[in-house]
Amino acid sequence: MYLTQSPNDVVALDAKSAGVFWLITTLLSCARPCCGIVNRGVAILGDTLFMATVDAHLVAIDAKNGTLSGT
Repeated sequence: MYLTQSPNDVVALDAKSAGVFWLITTLLSCARPCCGIVNRGVAILGDTLFMATVDAHLVAIDAKNGTLSGT
């Protein structure tokens, strides 16, 4: 199960035990976002999670291990 938390965190949980598989935090590129700290969740396609960050970036995350795709 994948959850998001403010401002730019994604957490992968074991749905049975609530144990954390991984946590990723992406850094903000601006000190004060224009619209406050909001969170819109993630989308998934295959083994990739997509998250729009609060500072208007789109990140792709490997759903299995929590690494940023392409890095």
